[in-house]
Amino acid sequence: MLFNKVKSDSFKLKVLAINDGSKDNSLNALKGFWRKKYDYINVIDKENGGLSSVRNLSIELCDSEYIWMIDIDDEITIDSFRYYFYKKFFRY
Repeated sequence: MLFNKVKSDSFKLKVLAINDGSKDNSLNALKGFWRKKYDYINVIDKENGGLSSVRNLSIELCDSEYIWMIDIDDEITIDSFRYYFYKKFFRY
């Protein structure tokens, strides 16, 4: 998993995990195991409002210069993470 390979002490990393009204056990997993293991994960629970409401809330809550939105069905590897930041910080 990506979280295991990214060290948040090497740069300021924040993860907003937004539960958009899901009724499965994902919210409990995020609030329990994941939040305790990775202190840079902020868990937000909201009523279902659809993808655009989650995107808008993410932008509203983001207090950093860069934002990368990932959906639950996206597969993100450490290489894609590195590529994203390489392109942002080391343009050629």
